[in-house]
Amino acid sequence: MGARKQEGDSLLTIYDSRDERRVTFQRRLDGTFGFQEWRFWVPEDSWAPTGIGDGSRLATLEDAIREAKGRVEWLSAAMAAQ
Repeated sequence: MGARKQEGDSLLTIYDSRDERRVTFQRRLDGTFGFQEWRFWVPEDSWAPTGIGDGSRLATLEDAIREAKGRVEWLSAAMAAQ
């Protein structure tokens, strides 16, 4: 799956150990920060949002990371492994 990694406009992208899920962090036009979890769908050969984090608007990137760690079960372990 590594060949399919793509970050786009994210400030930070964290992949799970199998490159099947990722969390992207971005700064919105209004200055707030947010995150989105994605899952790679092999049949469609593309990334699809899971809905976790959709619409989050936080004051700092650190706040977004903290919230994501609380909502995405695999994220803390993936970040510790990097």
